[in-house]
Amino acid sequence: MDVASSASKGPLLVRYRGDERRVEVDVPGLGEPLFWESETLPFAALGSDFAALAALPAAMATARDLHVEGRLDSELARNLANISSFWAQWRPGVYSAIRISADELVEARPARCGEGWALCLSGGVDSTFALLDNAARPPGLGYPIPTGLFVHGFDYPLDRIDAVETLLASIRGPARFAGAKIAVVRTNWKTALCRQGPADWGHMFPLGLAAILHLFAGGHRGGLIASDCTFREDHEIAPVGNNPATNRMLSSAAFPIQPLGERTSRMDKIAGIARLGFLADVNVCWQGPRTGRNCSECDKCLRTMFLCEAAAIDPSPAFGRRLSAARLARMRIVSPSDYLFIKKAVSDYSPEADPKLRRAARIPLARFELRRAARVAKRLALGRPLR
Repeated sequence: MDVASSASKGPLLVRYRGDERRVEVDVPGLGEPLFWESETLPFAALGSDFAALAALPAAMATARDLHVEGRLDSELARNLANISSFWAQWRPGVYSAIRISADELVEARPARCGEGWALCLSGGVDSTFALLDNAARPPGLGYPIPTGLFVHGFDYPLDRIDAVETLLASIRGPARFAGAKIAVVRTNWKTALCRQGPADWGHMFPLGLAAILHLFAGGHRGGLIASDCTFREDHEIAPVGNNPATNRMLSSAAFPIQPLGERTSRMDKIAGIARLGFLADVNVCWQGPRTGRNCSECDKCLRTMFLCEAAAIDPSPAFGRRLSAARLARMRIVSPSDYLFIKKAVSDYSPEADPKLRRAARIPLARFELRRAARVAKRLALGRPLR
Protein backbone atom coordinates (compact mmCIF):
# COMPACT_ATOMS: atom_id res chain seq x y z
CA MET A 1 0.00 0.00 0.00
CA ASP A 2 1.26 3.49 -0.84
CA VAL A 3 2.14 5.32 2.38
CA ALA A 4 1.48 8.80 1.02
CA SER A 5 -2.07 7.95 -0.07
CA SER A 6 -3.00 6.04 3.11
CA ALA A 7 -3.30 9.03 5.44
CA SER A 8 -6.51 10.14 3.71
CA LYS A 9 -8.24 6.81 4.30
CA GLY A 10 -8.97 7.39 7.97
CA PRO A 11 -8.08 5.23 10.97
CA LEU A 12 -7.35 1.54 10.68
CA LEU A 13 -10.37 -0.02 12.43
CA VAL A 14 -9.38 -3.26 14.15
CA ARG A 15 -11.90 -5.81 15.41
CA TYR A 16 -11.34 -9.10 17.19
CA ARG A 17 -13.29 -12.18 18.18
CA GLY A 18 -12.63 -15.58 19.66
CA ASP A 19 -12.50 -17.68 22.79
CA GLU A 20 -9.87 -19.20 25.05
CA ARG A 21 -8.57 -21.50 22.30
CA ARG A 22 -8.69 -19.39 19.12
CA VAL A 23 -8.68 -15.64 18.56
CA GLU A 24 -8.94 -13.71 15.28
CA VAL A 25 -8.23 -10.06 14.49
CA ASP A 26 -9.50 -8.29 11.39
CA VAL A 27 -7.03 -5.71 10.04
CA PRO A 28 -8.27 -3.84 6.94
CA GLY A 29 -5.97 -4.25 3.96
CA LEU A 30 -4.70 -7.71 4.85
CA GLY A 31 -5.81 -10.63 2.74
CA GLU A 32 -6.96 -12.72 5.71
CA PRO A 33 -7.74 -12.37 9.42
CA LEU A 34 -4.85 -12.72 11.83
CA PHE A 35 -5.33 -15.75 14.07
CA TRP A 36 -3.82 -17.35 17.16
CA GLU A 37 -4.52 -20.85 18.47
CA SER A 38 -3.54 -22.50 21.75
CA GLU A 39 -4.32 -26.12 22.60
CA THR A 40 -2.59 -26.47 25.98
CA LEU A 41 -2.90 -23.11 27.77
CA PRO A 42 -6.15 -21.12 27.51
CA PHE A 43 -5.98 -17.51 26.39
CA ALA A 44 -6.71 -14.92 29.07
CA ALA A 45 -6.43 -11.54 27.34
CA LEU A 46 -7.16 -8.27 29.11
CA GLY A 47 -9.35 -6.28 26.74
CA SER A 48 -8.07 -5.46 23.28
CA ASP A 49 -4.43 -4.84 24.27
CA PHE A 50 -3.15 -7.81 22.24
CA ALA A 51 -5.06 -6.69 19.14
CA ALA A 52 -3.56 -3.20 19.26
CA LEU A 53 -0.05 -4.66 19.47
CA ALA A 54 -0.73 -7.08 16.63
CA ALA A 55 -2.10 -4.41 14.30
CA LEU A 56 0.34 -1.58 15.07
CA PRO A 57 2.90 -2.55 12.35
CA ALA A 58 0.23 -2.36 9.65
CA ALA A 59 -0.91 1.06 10.85
CA MET A 60 2.62 2.49 11.02
CA ALA A 61 3.58 1.07 7.62
CA THR A 62 0.47 2.51 5.95
CA ALA A 63 0.46 5.87 7.79
CA ARG A 64 -3.00 5.34 9.30
CA ASP A 65 -4.10 6.04 12.85
CA LEU A 66 -5.15 2.93 14.77
CA HIS A 67 -8.53 2.41 16.42
CA VAL A 68 -9.27 -0.87 18.20
CA GLU A 69 -12.60 -2.28 19.25
CA GLY A 70 -13.29 -2.63 22.97
CA ARG A 71 -11.25 -1.64 26.02
CA LEU A 72 -7.61 -0.60 25.66
CA ASP A 73 -5.17 0.11 28.47
CA SER A 74 -4.29 3.83 28.38
CA GLU A 75 -0.65 3.27 29.30
CA LEU A 76 -0.26 0.78 26.46
CA ALA A 77 -1.94 3.25 24.07
CA ARG A 78 0.60 5.91 25.05
CA ASN A 79 3.43 3.41 24.67
CA LEU A 80 2.30 2.35 21.21
CA ALA A 81 2.13 5.97 20.06
CA ASN A 82 5.70 6.41 21.29
CA ILE A 83 6.80 3.26 19.45
CA SER A 84 5.36 4.68 16.23
CA SER A 85 7.28 7.93 16.80
CA PHE A 86 10.46 5.93 17.44
CA TRP A 87 10.20 4.11 14.11
CA ALA A 88 9.06 7.18 12.20
CA GLN A 89 12.25 8.94 13.28
CA TRP A 90 14.47 5.94 12.60
CA ARG A 91 12.87 5.00 9.28
CA PRO A 92 11.16 8.10 7.82
CA GLY A 93 9.20 7.28 4.72
CA VAL A 94 8.85 3.67 5.83
CA TYR A 95 6.92 4.16 9.08
CA SER A 96 4.76 7.03 10.34
CA ALA A 97 3.96 8.37 13.80
CA ILE A 98 0.28 7.63 14.40
CA ARG A 99 -2.45 8.15 16.99
CA ILE A 100 -3.96 5.31 19.00
CA SER A 101 -7.60 5.16 20.08
CA ALA A 102 -10.20 2.63 21.22
CA ASP A 103 -13.89 2.37 22.04
CA GLU A 104 -12.85 2.80 25.67
CA LEU A 105 -9.46 3.82 27.08
CA VAL A 106 -8.93 2.51 30.60
CA GLU A 107 -6.49 3.83 33.21
CA ALA A 108 -5.83 0.41 34.67
CA ARG A 109 -4.02 -0.21 37.93
CA PRO A 110 -1.05 -2.57 38.15
CA ALA A 111 -2.48 -6.03 38.75
CA ARG A 112 -1.04 -9.37 39.78
CA CYS A 113 -3.12 -11.79 37.78
CA GLY A 114 -0.70 -14.66 38.40
CA GLU A 115 2.36 -15.48 40.42
CA GLY A 116 4.65 -16.13 37.47
CA TRP A 117 5.93 -14.66 34.22
CA ALA A 118 5.70 -16.02 30.67
CA LEU A 119 8.85 -16.13 28.51
CA CYS A 120 8.85 -16.39 24.71
CA LEU A 121 10.99 -19.46 24.03
CA SER A 122 12.24 -20.36 20.54
CA GLY A 123 14.98 -22.85 21.37
CA GLY A 124 17.71 -20.51 20.10
CA VAL A 125 20.69 -19.14 21.97
CA ASP A 126 19.08 -15.97 23.34
CA SER A 127 15.88 -17.42 24.78
CA THR A 128 17.55 -20.63 26.02
CA PHE A 129 20.18 -18.60 27.85
CA ALA A 130 17.54 -16.24 29.26
CA LEU A 131 15.59 -19.17 30.69
CA LEU A 132 18.61 -21.00 32.13
CA ASP A 133 20.41 -17.93 33.45
CA ASN A 134 17.25 -16.70 35.15
CA ALA A 135 16.74 -20.11 36.80
CA ALA A 136 20.32 -20.13 38.08
CA ARG A 137 20.04 -16.77 39.83
CA PRO A 138 19.87 -16.56 43.64
CA PRO A 139 16.35 -16.67 45.13
CA GLY A 140 14.57 -13.36 44.76
CA LEU A 141 16.75 -12.09 41.90
CA GLY A 142 15.19 -14.07 39.07
CA TYR A 143 11.69 -14.06 37.65
CA PRO A 144 9.43 -17.01 38.46
CA ILE A 145 8.77 -18.46 34.98
CA PRO A 146 6.15 -21.22 34.93
CA THR A 147 5.42 -20.80 31.21
CA GLY A 148 7.57 -20.91 28.09
CA LEU A 149 5.64 -19.81 24.99
CA PHE A 150 6.74 -21.35 21.69
CA VAL A 151 5.34 -19.65 18.59
CA HIS A 152 4.63 -21.97 15.66
CA GLY A 153 4.41 -19.77 12.58
CA PHE A 154 7.42 -17.53 13.20
CA ASP A 155 10.66 -19.47 12.57
CA TYR A 156 8.78 -22.54 11.34
CA PRO A 157 5.86 -22.45 8.85
CA LEU A 158 2.53 -23.77 10.05
CA ASP A 159 2.75 -26.86 7.82
CA ARG A 160 6.01 -28.07 9.41
CA ILE A 161 4.30 -29.97 12.23
CA ASP A 162 6.76 -32.88 12.51
CA ALA A 163 9.77 -30.54 12.52
CA VAL A 164 8.23 -28.45 15.29
CA GLU A 165 7.65 -31.58 17.39
CA THR A 166 11.34 -32.45 16.97
CA LEU A 167 12.33 -28.95 18.04
CA LEU A 168 9.98 -28.99 21.03
CA ALA A 169 11.60 -32.20 22.28
CA SER A 170 14.87 -30.27 22.58
CA ILE A 171 13.29 -27.23 24.21
CA ARG A 172 11.67 -29.30 26.94
CA GLY A 173 15.04 -30.20 28.49
CA PRO A 174 16.02 -26.64 29.46
CA ALA A 175 12.38 -25.94 30.34
CA ARG A 176 12.31 -28.80 32.86
CA PHE A 177 15.56 -27.53 34.40
CA ALA A 178 13.97 -24.11 34.86
CA GLY A 179 10.64 -25.46 36.10
CA ALA A 180 8.69 -24.16 33.11
CA LYS A 181 6.03 -25.85 31.00
CA ILE A 182 5.88 -25.29 27.24
CA ALA A 183 2.73 -23.87 25.67
CA VAL A 184 2.51 -23.76 21.86
CA VAL A 185 0.74 -20.92 20.05
CA ARG A 186 0.03 -21.26 16.32
CA THR A 187 -0.38 -18.03 14.34
CA ASN A 188 -0.32 -16.62 10.82
CA TRP A 189 0.81 -13.17 12.06
CA LYS A 190 4.23 -13.29 10.37
CA THR A 191 2.91 -14.56 7.05
CA ALA A 192 -0.09 -12.25 6.81
CA LEU A 193 1.54 -9.10 8.15
CA CYS A 194 5.25 -9.34 7.31
CA ARG A 195 5.48 -11.57 4.24
CA GLN A 196 2.29 -10.80 2.39
CA GLY A 197 1.56 -7.56 4.25
CA PRO A 198 3.30 -4.19 4.64
CA ALA A 199 5.51 -4.70 7.73
CA ASP A 200 9.20 -5.62 8.03
CA TRP A 201 9.76 -8.76 10.13
CA GLY A 202 13.17 -7.70 11.44
CA HIS A 203 11.75 -4.44 12.74
CA MET A 204 8.38 -5.61 13.99
CA PHE A 205 8.66 -9.15 15.38
CA PRO A 206 8.78 -8.04 19.06
CA LEU A 207 5.29 -6.60 18.58
CA GLY A 208 4.18 -10.04 17.40
CA LEU A 209 5.73 -11.64 20.49
CA ALA A 210 4.18 -9.02 22.77
CA ALA A 211 0.73 -9.59 21.27
CA ILE A 212 1.03 -13.28 22.17
CA LEU A 213 2.27 -12.53 25.68
CA HIS A 214 -0.71 -10.21 26.23
CA LEU A 215 -3.06 -13.03 25.17
CA PHE A 216 -2.06 -14.70 28.47
CA ALA A 217 -2.02 -11.54 30.60
CA GLY A 218 -4.93 -12.67 32.76
CA GLY A 219 -2.96 -15.63 34.07
CA HIS A 220 0.55 -14.17 34.46
CA ARG A 221 2.23 -11.33 36.29
CA GLY A 222 4.13 -10.20 33.19
CA GLY A 223 5.91 -11.22 29.99
CA LEU A 224 9.59 -11.65 29.09
CA ILE A 225 11.39 -11.35 25.74
CA ALA A 226 15.00 -12.51 25.31
CA SER A 227 17.33 -9.79 24.03
CA ASP A 228 19.44 -10.31 20.91
CA CYS A 229 22.19 -7.85 21.82
CA THR A 230 23.84 -6.15 24.75
CA PHE A 231 23.10 -2.50 25.52
CA ARG A 232 26.31 -1.43 23.80
CA GLU A 233 25.67 -3.56 20.72
CA ASP A 234 22.15 -2.15 20.41
CA HIS A 235 23.63 1.35 20.49
CA GLU A 236 26.12 0.48 17.72
CA ILE A 237 23.70 -1.13 15.29
CA ALA A 238 20.42 0.68 16.03
CA PRO A 239 17.73 0.48 15.00
CA VAL A 240 16.86 -3.18 15.36
CA GLY A 241 13.44 -4.56 16.18
CA ASN A 242 14.46 -6.24 19.43
CA ASN A 243 15.89 -3.26 21.31
CA PRO A 244 15.89 -2.03 24.93
CA ALA A 245 13.99 1.18 24.13
CA THR A 246 10.84 -0.12 22.46
CA ASN A 247 10.76 -3.51 24.23
CA ARG A 248 9.91 -1.77 27.47
CA MET A 249 7.11 0.12 25.69
CA LEU A 250 5.26 -3.14 25.02
CA SER A 251 3.83 -3.01 28.54
CA SER A 252 0.42 -2.02 29.86
CA ALA A 253 -0.25 -0.85 33.41
CA ALA A 254 -1.61 -4.29 34.30
CA PHE A 255 0.89 -6.41 32.36
CA PRO A 256 4.57 -5.37 32.20
CA ILE A 257 6.96 -6.78 29.61
CA GLN A 258 10.68 -6.90 30.32
CA PRO A 259 13.71 -7.99 28.25
CA LEU A 260 16.19 -10.60 29.52
CA GLY A 261 19.87 -11.05 28.65
CA GLU A 262 20.90 -7.50 27.68
CA ARG A 263 24.05 -7.64 29.81
CA THR A 264 25.51 -10.75 28.16
CA SER A 265 27.21 -11.12 24.75
CA ARG A 266 26.17 -13.87 22.35
CA MET A 267 29.44 -15.76 22.86
CA ASP A 268 29.08 -15.59 26.64
CA LYS A 269 25.50 -16.83 26.33
CA ILE A 270 26.73 -19.89 24.46
CA ALA A 271 29.36 -20.49 27.12
CA GLY A 272 26.71 -20.24 29.84
CA ILE A 273 24.43 -22.74 28.08
CA ALA A 274 27.32 -25.16 27.58
CA ARG A 275 28.40 -24.80 31.20
CA LEU A 276 24.95 -25.96 32.33
CA GLY A 277 25.04 -28.90 29.91
CA PHE A 278 22.32 -27.83 27.47
CA LEU A 279 24.28 -26.97 24.31
CA ALA A 280 22.89 -30.06 22.56
CA ASP A 281 19.36 -28.68 23.02
CA VAL A 282 20.02 -25.38 21.22
CA ASN A 283 18.49 -24.93 17.76
CA VAL A 284 19.39 -21.80 15.78
CA CYS A 285 18.60 -23.02 12.27
CA TRP A 286 15.84 -21.27 10.38
CA GLN A 287 17.75 -20.69 7.12
CA GLY A 288 18.26 -24.39 6.36
CA PRO A 289 15.68 -27.13 5.64
CA ARG A 290 13.97 -26.58 9.03
CA THR A 291 13.83 -30.14 10.26
CA GLY A 292 13.82 -29.26 13.95
CA ARG A 293 17.59 -29.79 14.11
CA ASN A 294 20.55 -27.64 13.10
CA CYS A 295 21.62 -28.20 9.48
CA SER A 296 25.25 -27.17 10.24
CA GLU A 297 25.55 -25.66 6.74
CA CYS A 298 23.53 -22.44 6.63
CA ASP A 299 25.14 -19.15 7.59
CA LYS A 300 23.20 -18.96 10.86
CA CYS A 301 24.52 -22.36 11.91
CA LEU A 302 28.06 -21.49 10.82
CA ARG A 303 28.03 -18.23 12.77
CA THR A 304 26.92 -20.01 15.92
CA MET A 305 29.45 -22.79 15.42
CA PHE A 306 32.20 -20.18 15.17
CA LEU A 307 31.09 -18.51 18.39
CA CYS A 308 31.36 -21.93 20.07
CA GLU A 309 34.82 -22.50 18.64
CA ALA A 310 35.94 -18.97 19.61
CA ALA A 311 35.02 -19.77 23.21
CA ALA A 312 36.95 -23.09 22.98
CA ILE A 313 33.67 -25.03 23.10
CA ASP A 314 33.13 -28.04 20.86
CA PRO A 315 29.97 -27.29 18.80
CA SER A 316 29.45 -30.99 17.96
CA PRO A 317 26.71 -31.64 20.56
CA ALA A 318 24.44 -29.13 18.79
CA PHE A 319 25.76 -29.30 15.22
CA GLY A 320 27.17 -32.81 14.82
CA ARG A 321 30.66 -31.72 13.76
CA ARG A 322 33.47 -29.21 14.25
CA LEU A 323 33.87 -26.15 12.02
CA SER A 324 36.55 -26.10 9.33
CA ALA A 325 38.53 -22.98 8.45
CA ALA A 326 37.75 -23.42 4.74
CA ARG A 327 33.99 -23.47 5.32
CA LEU A 328 34.17 -20.53 7.74
CA ALA A 329 36.04 -18.41 5.20
CA ARG A 330 33.12 -18.81 2.75
CA MET A 331 30.50 -17.80 5.32
CA ARG A 332 28.33 -14.78 4.54
CA ILE A 333 27.76 -11.97 7.00
CA VAL A 334 24.67 -10.01 6.04
CA SER A 335 23.39 -8.05 9.02
CA PRO A 336 25.22 -5.51 11.22
CA SER A 337 24.36 -7.56 14.31
CA ASP A 338 25.98 -10.70 12.90
CA TYR A 339 29.03 -8.64 11.95
CA LEU A 340 29.21 -7.36 15.51
CA PHE A 341 28.93 -10.87 17.00
CA ILE A 342 31.69 -12.27 14.80
CA LYS A 343 33.94 -9.24 15.28
CA LYS A 344 33.60 -9.45 19.06
CA ALA A 345 34.31 -13.19 18.98
CA VAL A 346 37.51 -12.54 17.01
CA SER A 347 38.47 -9.87 19.54
CA ASP A 348 37.68 -12.04 22.58
CA TYR A 349 39.05 -15.23 21.06
CA SER A 350 40.03 -17.86 23.61
CA PRO A 351 43.76 -18.72 23.72
CA GLU A 352 42.69 -22.36 23.84
CA ALA A 353 40.77 -22.14 20.54
CA ASP A 354 42.11 -23.05 17.08
CA PRO A 355 43.99 -19.99 15.69
CA LYS A 356 43.25 -21.05 12.08
CA LEU A 357 39.56 -20.33 12.64
CA ARG A 358 40.31 -16.87 13.94
CA ARG A 359 42.26 -16.06 10.80
CA ALA A 360 39.53 -17.54 8.61
CA ALA A 361 36.83 -15.44 10.31
CA ARG A 362 38.58 -12.25 9.26
CA ILE A 363 37.80 -13.04 5.60
CA PRO A 364 33.97 -12.73 5.81
CA LEU A 365 34.43 -9.75 8.14
CA ALA A 366 36.54 -8.03 5.47
CA ARG A 367 33.96 -8.80 2.77
CA PHE A 368 31.21 -7.24 4.88
CA GLU A 369 33.32 -4.13 5.50
CA LEU A 370 34.01 -3.72 1.78
CA ARG A 371 30.30 -4.00 0.94
CA ARG A 372 29.47 -1.50 3.66
CA ALA A 373 32.08 0.96 2.38
CA ALA A 374 30.68 0.61 -1.14
CA ARG A 375 27.15 1.37 0.09
CA VAL A 376 28.38 4.45 1.95
CA ALA A 377 30.24 5.71 -1.12
CA LYS A 378 27.15 5.20 -3.27
CA ARG A 379 24.89 7.11 -0.86
CA LEU A 380 27.39 9.98 -0.67
CA ALA A 381 27.65 10.10 -4.45
CA LEU A 382 23.85 10.32 -4.71
CA GLY A 383 23.65 12.96 -1.98
CA ARG A 384 21.63 10.73 0.34
CA PRO A 385 21.98 10.86 4.15
CA LEU A 386 23.94 8.16 5.92
CA ARG A 387 22.10 5.90 8.35
